[in-house]
Amino acid sequence: MTDSRSTPGSTLQLPADTTPTSGRAVAPTVGKLLEVGLALVLVTGLVATLSGGTVPAYRDRAGATLADRQLAAAATHVQRAVPPAGQWVRVERRVPLLNRIRGEQYRVVADGDRLRLDHPNPAVAAETRLTLPKRVVSVTGTWHSTDRPVVVVRGTTDSVVVRLRGGGV
Repeated sequence: MTDSRSTPGSTLQLPADTTPTSGRAVAPTVGKLLEVGLALVLVTGLVATLSGGTVPAYRDRAGATLADRQLAAAATHVQRAVPPAGQWVRVERRVPLLNRIRGEQYRVVADGDRLRLDHPNPAVAAETRLTLPKRVVSVTGTWHSTDRPVVVVRGTTDSVVVRLRGGGV
């Protein structure tokens, strides 16, 4: 029996499972798995941060701005519906309102000489003062965002009543 280690020109024989090339494919695979895992952690952290604080706060600010604009437009429609003094009054005008603000229905309420936008989210609520002639004795009523809102003005030459009514003209 001859020893292969002692023979000049012979090569060293290694078992099949310990060849130097058997571990080469593991390092890139593990590296890619670590990269994917790190990217997943970063994306999850970003999504959690945005949906936890940044996005809802932005939606509240945007909703509040939209509510202010909507209420200012509604107040303008109410104020323009009242004609000049010295006329008998009988006016019905449709007022365009958005169906939803920040994804929720809302209502506009006449509160004395003010209009108030009531919204389920308190950050979106708004209020504005109406500038009306002295002959307007009262402003009453409520508009729901799902209604077809109408401003109704009735009165004589001396006194006028303004009413917010839903249901359309």
